[in-house]
Amino acid sequence: MKNKEYLEENKVSVWCIVSMASIPLVMTLGNSMLIPILPIFEDKVGITSFQSSMVITSYSIASIFLIPVAGYLSDKFGRKKVMLPALLFALIGGLIAGFASWKLQQPFTWIIIGRILQGIGAAGAAPIILPLVGDLYKDDDEKTSSCLGIIETSNTFGKVLSPILGSLFASIVWFLPFFSISFFSLISMILVFFFIKVPKGEEEPKRFKEFLQTTKKTFKQEGRWLYTVFLLGAFVMLILFAMLFSLGQPGNRPPIKRHEKRVYHCGPAFPALYFIVCLGKENQRKPVCDEEINHWLLDSYVRQCCVYRVCESKADFASCRN
Repeated sequence: MKNKEYLEENKVSVWCIVSMASIPLVMTLGNSMLIPILPIFEDKVGITSFQSSMVITSYSIASIFLIPVAGYLSDKFGRKKVMLPALLFALIGGLIAGFASWKLQQPFTWIIIGRILQGIGAAGAAPIILPLVGDLYKDDDEKTSSCLGIIETSNTFGKVLSPILGSLFASIVWFLPFFSISFFSLISMILVFFFIKVPKGEEEPKRFKEFLQTTKKTFKQEGRWLYTVFLLGAFVMLILFAMLFSLGQPGNRPPIKRHEKRVYHCGPAFPALYFIVCLGKENQRKPVCDEEINHWLLDSYVRQCCVYRVCESKADFASCRN
């Protein structure tokens, strides 16, 4: 009975779900949208590839270190009280980076400052959505799963849409993607402010000392699997981001033959994949790779090494694959 009353009082509207889904979408656009235009960025600002990579890295590093703190603050002060200032940080960061690119002759430092602010905004917005869904759909696992599925879909859609939008905006004005991040953040802020109604928490938030102790305990008990997931995620994102960056490079290289593409891209990837999968197996406290996985990975790796070393013609390529 109490559960029904709670659900009726805190009924989640469609616009509330749209508002929550807008946050991971905007934050994904905020990072991935810039990757295909980094070569243009290097040319316009006059910086090295390493410096242009800092445009992405600064955003990510700020997010990584502040996500746990943002989670604690949202428990203590409330979800919206953390999400709205975080979106404001993302908006201001986009304006700083955009105006610096537009008005300054040496804008790199200010762009990095703007990107750090956007990373802070991402840390305080996107991760808070997950516990917020749990608050809104308390004791209703089916609706919680459905809502999380919608939110993850918006995140994935952002990854697909970001290189297209980034290239489109940059074709108009090269620094327009920075301003577009601010525009999208503003829309998300408005949606969150008007449509998300956070229910009042019944439990007292943990003290910061207790929060740290719980975090340490979690990593101690489940650390092996957590580290495996982190490594696998980093490996996958490295491949995806490298591919996007590669596609954005000017066409100033000699054409690569079809049989050579696999040589260039796939060969080095298998050692890392082998290590990560075996690490996961080790975390299950089983032998470091069972025979089936061992055979599949090693066979694939040997084939790729064969292609990588001796594939100088289509005939060699066919013999390697056979």
